[in-house]
Amino acid sequence: MFKSGDKSLCNNYRPISILSHVAKVFERLVHVRLSSFLEKNNILSDFQLGFRPAHTTQHAINYLHEKFVQALDNKEHVVAVFLDLSKAFDIVSHEISLRKLQKYGVRGVTSDFFHSYLSNRYQFTKFGETESSRINTTLIQH
Repeated sequence: MFKSGDKSLCNNYRPISILSHVAKVFERLVHVRLSSFLEKNNILSDFQLGFRPAHTTQHAINYLHEKFVQALDNKEHVVAVFLDLSKAFDIVSHEISLRKLQKYGVRGVTSDFFHSYLSNRYQFTKFGETESSRINTTLIQH
């Protein structure tokens, strides 16, 4: 889908996933259950502010501001590195994700579900009536 800017540049488009309504509802249910599991078992870092209820970018800004002011008050140097991880999901290894889920206690049938869900997935690009060939997402080198 087109975001903004020059329509001739590929970077100005975002990928979309076309799923059935049933699949969307199912994904939402899985998301709610997995998020609940992670929160209940205190697995997520306090600094994991994205994609969590009651955690916003404003929390991150406030935290950084507080740390910067403390450092400056103590006559310390302040260095910050900001990374744009907006496309991070596109480069996350499915294998590593599955291992991390198992490490945090997602095992058995639930682990098998995630493995199945992330296996044999394909993507392609469509622009107008032109489509690229389909590529297995597990084989993409990042």
